[in-house]
Amino acid sequence: MRNRLIALAVAALAITPLVVAGTARAAQDGTRPAVRVTGTSICQPRAWKWVDGGQYVLYNDVFATSSATLCETNYGTASFDVSTATTPQDTWNAYPDLFDGCEYSVCAQTGQLGVTVSAIKSLTMTLYTRFGPKATGNDATDFWFWKSDPGRSPGQPNANETMIWLAYRDVQRLRGWAVRLDGLRWWVHPALRCASGTCWHYVAYWLLTPRHESSVTNLNVKTFLTYDEQHHWLAATDWPSSFDAGFECVQHCAGDKITKYVMNIGT
Repeated sequence: MRNRLIALAVAALAITPLVVAGTARAAQDGTRPAVRVTGTSICQPRAWKWVDGGQYVLYNDVFATSSATLCETNYGTASFDVSTATTPQDTWNAYPDLFDGCEYSVCAQTGQLGVTVSAIKSLTMTLYTRFGPKATGNDATDFWFWKSDPGRSPGQPNANETMIWLAYRDVQRLRGWAVRLDGLRWWVHPALRCASGTCWHYVAYWLLTPRHESSVTNLNVKTFLTYDEQHHWLAATDWPSSFDAGFECVQHCAGDKITKYVMNIGT
C-alpha cells in the first residue's frame, strides 16, 4: 500500500482480554525526568536522543516501569527497532516513538513546528512500519495540539490529540463511523479524554484494511486535520505540540520497527 494508550480511567473500554483502550503519551506531567543519552541503544525509561540531524527525537516512553522494560535501537536516521521488550499483557505499557516538536520539555533541535493550525498549508507523512510477529497493540502516529502557544511547556496538551493507526493486532474497533480520506478508508473514533484535570478532543483514525507491514508515502495528513476542524475537534487557532510516530505497545513488542519517518510541513 503506497500513497499515501498509558491507559486512561476515562472512557477505558474493553477491547480484548489483552488490550484496553488508551492513548499514547497521555501523561505529559514530567514527573519522571527525561534523560538524554548517546549511542545506538536506549533502554532507560524516558531516555531520548536526537536523530536525523536533530530534526526528530527518539524517545523511550515506558509507562509501567515497575513491570515493563523496552529497548530501542537506532542508527542515526529517523528510524528504530524495538530490540527487546518485556511487558505485561493487560494494558498499554509503552510508546517507543520518534517525534518532531516538544514533549516533556524535550524538543527537536531543527524541527518544523511552532505555528498555528491555520498556518499549516500542507502536511504530508511518509512512514514505513513493520509490526512484530507476535505484537499486540498498534503502530500509531500521534499529533498533539494546545489551545495556545505551548513553548516548552511540560504539561498536558489541552486542545486535540489525533491518531492514525496503520496496523494493529488484537484491537477491537470502537464506536464510530467510516470515512474516506486521501483515497483510503478509515474508521474514525472521537472521544473526550481527561487526565489530571485537563481535557482534550481525542480522534483516532484506523485504517480499515490494516497490514502488518504498512507503508504510506506522502499521506495527506492535512485532510485529517481539516476533518477534525469540520467537526469542531480542532481549531484553526490551536498550536501543534508534537507529531509522533511509534507503537502503542501491549505485549511481545520486540520486532516492531519504523524504517522511515518523514513529516513535511508547508507553512
